[in-house]
Amino acid sequence: MLIINSGLLNNNVYRCNRTQPNFGMRVSKLGRQIDEVLATKGSDAGSVDKLRGMLKDYFSTSKTMLGMGFQEKVFAVDDKYVIKSQSAQFCDSGKISFNTGDKVLTGLKSYFGGVLMRIGNLKILRNVSSDGKHIPAGIPVRMIGQYPADDLEYYYNNIYLPLFANLPQRSFDRIAKDFACLNSKGGTMYGLQFDINNSNNIVLAGTSTLRIIDDINEVQMSEPNRVTALLDMFLKKANASMLAPEQTPQTKPLRLQIFKKLILAGEKYELPLTFDTVYDKKVWEMVCKFGTTGDETLADISSMRKNIKDKKRRLQCVASYLEKLGV
Repeated sequence: MLIINSGLLNNNVYRCNRTQPNFGMRVSKLGRQIDEVLATKGSDAGSVDKLRGMLKDYFSTSKTMLGMGFQEKVFAVDDKYVIKSQSAQFCDSGKISFNTGDKVLTGLKSYFGGVLMRIGNLKILRNVSSDGKHIPAGIPVRMIGQYPADDLEYYYNNIYLPLFANLPQRSFDRIAKDFACLNSKGGTMYGLQFDINNSNNIVLAGTSTLRIIDDINEVQMSEPNRVTALLDMFLKKANASMLAPEQTPQTKPLRLQIFKKLILAGEKYELPLTFDTVYDKKVWEMVCKFGTTGDETLADISSMRKNIKDKKRRLQCVASYLEKLGV
């Protein structure tokens, strides 16, 4: 699981970064060589050999590490590509392979976890943001153990929640659309699921673009990408190792804004609301603290989903219902 390069404890730092102009994508010589090898799928031996030499040079000199996962490190190539590896060196085994999961990735607009090419011990992927300043949902995992608990809670309540609560509805719609798209690629007995164990697998790139990183897994359930998973990632978990801080009167309006936008995004793309599991029930109980219980909120939204067939009218009714929560 990827740990994003973000240690912001001062919202002014983020505000300064987000206003920096972007004058276009910077592609390095190494990036252009990756372009060439990807375009030919490695059929030009000379081009591949040149890439191997450039990668060896890259790892023998200074390089920028964007983040560190439980098993892999992430290094910046340029605005277009990043490299994932378990070690900070190029071990050239002579093997090269290319992504064969094009059908899985087709139609996914916010997913940046697909491996484009494997060469030796390296994986080459698209860069999720051109400047490395993407912000994860929740608390960055790398902050755990580096800051006291009070600072972590402050970060969640005063940086994460205001930032994500004020994102436009279209930011959440884009994620829900990819959830629905991936659901459509599964079968009746199995499905394909984004890795939802870590809320940091959703990142904010730029001012409003949410993107999904890390793995897509095959699971034994149909349509596994559901509204509960969105609530889990954005409101229940702070990251892979801890739950979100308890709701307070000060954070309630911000949490409610995120909740509303997630529910409306799920309705727009008609994601399954939940599975009848103990875990899903706990998620709804934990995040639905706006005047009704999780069971009541889920039942009310489910009823509108079942009885109001016209989507436009249903979205209006759900929006009206959500506006009355916690009043």
